[in-house]
Amino acid sequence: MLAVLFSALFLAAGCTKSGTDASAPSSGDAIPVTSDARCTSERPPAEPGFVVVTLYYTCEDDPLPATPRPVFRKVKAEEWTPQLAMEELLKGPTPEERKRGFWSWFGPETAGMLNRVTVTESGLVIVDFKDFSEVIPNASTTAGSGQLMRELGMTLAQFEEITEIEYRFDGDCQAFSEWLPHGECQVVPASQYR
Repeated sequence: MLAVLFSALFLAAGCTKSGTDASAPSSGDAIPVTSDARCTSERPPAEPGFVVVTLYYTCEDDPLPATPRPVFRKVKAEEWTPQLAMEELLKGPTPEERKRGFWSWFGPETAGMLNRVTVTESGLVIVDFKDFSEVIPNASTTAGSGQLMRELGMTLAQFEEITEIEYRFDGDCQAFSEWLPHGECQVVPASQYR
């Protein structure tokens, strides 16, 4: 009886199986949450000297392959840039975000492992990481690399000026690609993550 009542309340609230609203707003809008909501993040209010950043992490409740969900944070900075996006993403979910069910290969051990992000006039973004292949070796599996690439790709694809994405380890695209099941250096269209 209790299970039937819970199901009815769940459906009446307009929730999907993953617990998100069926008409969820885009990543740039606030997502209403309750204090115990899983895999949701509330957009903080604007404040001078800070930017609200959007990152994408995986919900541990979602079956793989999973579409990462947005996380909103307030960061002291002048503007929201692809460089700042990658710096923040590499830090991984905060302890509070992990309590809400967010998970990622990225965390304290990958924080600070970004060399630079360059966006060319043509819209190609080159993301050059320090080689973190030994820090998170299991991320190179087929399923693991898929999640890692979706978190990276969705976080970068929110920037409209980005049309293509290339990843490197210490300036070497081939080194990054050989760590993953790809094998060859790849330039990925940003549109596949939008």
